[in-house]
Amino acid sequence: MAREDEQRSAADVCSLPPAALADRLAMIRSDFAPHVKAQEELPGGRAWEFDAALRERLEELVALERRCCSGLDWRILEITEGRVRLEVRGAGAGDLPALLAATPSAGQASVPASAASRRAPPNRKETPTPSR
Repeated sequence: MAREDEQRSAADVCSLPPAALADRLAMIRSDFAPHVKAQEELPGGRAWEFDAALRERLEELVALERRCCSGLDWRILEITEGRVRLEVRGAGAGDLPALLAATPSAGQASVPASAASRRAPPNRKETPTPSR
């Protein structure tokens, strides 16, 4: 039942037909979820950190997602030499933990929005991800 709830939540902001949405969610879970290094709840969204080696694949994912979930703001930030951060914000973004992982697995860090808003922003450089 949890999978159906996740798909309904994603369907609220996604224009993909149900079968394509299920395929996309499966791809995200298999190709990206195992590589999440940290995740963070943001005001109006969610963020995940990955090794920088995944940047090109994340850019491809963002290009796909901008087509079907255009109401969400998708950004990739370089936060250190070896890490990139995917941030997603907008109406419906509160349901995004289901995309990658609702809870962090071993080795992941998770920071609630209340704590994130109290800490100083990390020193990071945003590099624009071109819309296609």
